[in-house]
Amino acid sequence: MIFEGINIGFLWEDVNEKILDAPNPFDEKWRTEMVKYGNFNDSGPLEKVLQLMIIAYKDKSPRVMFAISKDIKSAAKAIYKDDKVIQLKEHLARTDIERFTDTIKDKDGLEIPVERFFEFVDSHNFTNMVENTLEGKQFSKTIEGDKIIFKVENSPIDSIELTSKSFLLKINDLIYKYKY
Repeated sequence: MIFEGINIGFLWEDVNEKILDAPNPFDEKWRTEMVKYGNFNDSGPLEKVLQLMIIAYKDKSPRVMFAISKDIKSAAKAIYKDDKVIQLKEHLARTDIERFTDTIKDKDGLEIPVERFFEFVDSHNFTNMVENTLEGKQFSKTIEGDKIIFKVENSPIDSIELTSKSFLLKINDLIYKYKY
C-alpha cells in the first residue's frame, strides 16, 4: 500500500526468517521505505501522521514502528511510570505535539502498546479525517462532552477518542497480533 509516496507494506509483512551473520532480506527490501516512514512521522503534516496510524491498525496488526523522539538520547529520557511510557515536548522531533504516551500491556511475555495518546500544542478538528479513514469498517460515533469516540468493530483498533487538543487510539489486544 502506498501512502504519501511511501510503500508501507513493511508494517504488515511477515519477516519469517531469522538471519545470523548476513543481511536480513526483509531489512534489505524495506530499508528505504522505513527511512521515509520515520522521516514522515517526524515532519509530515500531523493530520496525515495520525491518519497513517489509523490505516496501520485499521484492518491488520502492524509492527510497532511509530516513534517521534528527537534521537536515541531523547527517547532514553522518556518517563516510565507504571504501564506508561511518556515523552514530553522537549524530547520529541515534532513541535506540534505537547506529549506522547504509550500505555503498555504484557501479552504472552511481550510488551505491546494498548493505547497511543497524543496531546497537541494547538487545537485541531480531525473528526472528518477519522470518519473518512475508517470508511469500510463498522464503527459507531458518540459524543461525550468535548470528546468524540469512534468505537470500531472487528479491527485491531478498539476505539479512537478525539478532543480538539488530543487523539487517543485504543488497540484491541484480543485481535492485535504482535509482529517483530
